[in-house]
Amino acid sequence: MQFSENAILSTSYVVLLIASSVICTLGLLQDSPAIVIGGMIISPLMWPLMKISAGISLARRNYISSALFLLLISIAISLASALLITLISPLNPFQN
Repeated sequence: MQFSENAILSTSYVVLLIASSVICTLGLLQDSPAIVIGGMIISPLMWPLMKISAGISLARRNYISSALFLLLISIAISLASALLITLISPLNPFQN
């Protein structure tokens, strides 16, 4: 199945995850829904979610556990990159 091949922690997955996180964070800082939606479109987070649902449907615990691990790592990477971009960005999120 193709989602098993795509839902792995690879260099391309991490780069795409960080890029989408940066785009979404900058879209939030600029208060631009279009940029946030664009960042969500390129996000690879659908692959582990699909692998979890396939694991539940096919009763494969290894699919579920590996996809949950990838999802938790992805959330941590996304939060860390969003925090870093917010700290180094010249945009001030607290302006009125």
